[in-house]
Amino acid sequence: MSAKLTLSDRPAATLLHTADCHIGSSPGAQAAFALITRLGLTEHFDAFVIAGDLFDDARVEQNLVDWVAEQLGSLPFPVVILPGNHDVLDSDSIYARFDRERRYPTVHVLSNPDGELIYLPTANITVWGRPTVHHSPEFRPLLGIPPRPVQSWAVVVGHGQVEASDEPTLGGSPIYPRDLESIDWDYVALGHIPRFLQVKTFSAPAYYAGSSVRGADDGPGGVAIVRFAEGAAASVCWRTLVDS
Repeated sequence: MSAKLTLSDRPAATLLHTADCHIGSSPGAQAAFALITRLGLTEHFDAFVIAGDLFDDARVEQNLVDWVAEQLGSLPFPVVILPGNHDVLDSDSIYARFDRERRYPTVHVLSNPDGELIYLPTANITVWGRPTVHHSPEFRPLLGIPPRPVQSWAVVVGHGQVEASDEPTLGGSPIYPRDLESIDWDYVALGHIPRFLQVKTFSAPAYYAGSSVRGADDGPGGVAIVRFAEGAAASVCWRTLVDS
């Protein structure tokens, strides 16, 4: 019997992090997503996290939904999708039309409204996320996070607005500073803000991946690349998506 990994034994891993792809909003959104797939097929990654709004709404045509599933299923590493405020997990959810389990077993959609934990054994990464069901002030994306896993890299994924203070807001899906301060996981992968942004430093590095469709100042979109290695905080960089 092989020994269990301990915190100091974890091999290095690389995570691809994107959000706000808004497939169905424009041909440009589909083209940008194809560039992400190309990146995933040409460079080494251990896992892929999509932090909300993969689709622009629940009315996206089925042929485009199937195309996205096929693109993700072609990647040689597991994919975790968090429903956001545009592709909410309600009774009309687009993910009811997303044939992943039968055809694409490496693609996972976080589907428990109270939060869900997924372990990706090939990457030795554990992901926790709480899907958006109602984009309202009452919905708190980062409530209910379980204790940090100690034998794998630990990634929290959330879709919402990080607020400047703990004062109650009328905005939907708020993430208050107190929600972030208690997280001791290795990385917090965020979506909802369409630009690459490091949130104020807390115990865990927390980044918005920005939009894959467009970047700051309406430039090209991009993705975040996260590298985990023992003895150091997660290293995060932005990669612009440019068709070459």
